[in-house]
Amino acid sequence: MASMNKLECMVATHLHEEPEVVPQEIGFVDEVTTTKLAPELLAISDGRKRARAEARILDSFCMGCGGGGIGERVVRSFPDCDLIPTELGLVKKRYRLKDLHHAAWRPEAPTGRPDIRTLHDRSELVKHPVEKKEDLAGLVFPDPDDPSRYQGVEENVRFYTKLGYMPVGGINCFFASVWYNIAPFNLWNRKRSSQV
Repeated sequence: MASMNKLECMVATHLHEEPEVVPQEIGFVDEVTTTKLAPELLAISDGRKRARAEARILDSFCMGCGGGGIGERVVRSFPDCDLIPTELGLVKKRYRLKDLHHAAWRPEAPTGRPDIRTLHDRSELVKHPVEKKEDLAGLVFPDPDDPSRYQGVEENVRFYTKLGYMPVGGINCFFASVWYNIAPFNLWNRKRSSQV
């Protein structure tokens, strides 16, 4: 009998059958982690080749097929960072990766307000789209039905399936996305936030 490929192991697991091995999905969370543990990946500019190399290193059974996330673009570059607004209205500074000191908890945002985010993505929050309750009325969400948001997804699914990987997709976490992309974590508790 031929050995199962990774996709077949995943399907067997979902069907409550006995796969040859227990499948897993794992990946590096950011470039800081990648730099520390697998710096050779950073030299690979082709997205599919890099994804396959990472999957080999980590023995991952799944491949993310992309699309649909919150869009962002660089509007201004400085010597040490880029200024990046997102389509939701969040504005952040993303620092250039020079060393690993950015991979640490940062208890305060530049404005002095407490923030639970880390610099795992080398970013500092400059402005949230909702900084007071009145800002909620002007919050506009991106169109999830816009086909341009999903360009390349179908092709990626076909490509990774042929290679024997389980194609996967995801959405931004519904609850965590509020304080990662929309409002400061402590916005709704003014009494407590003024004491912090």
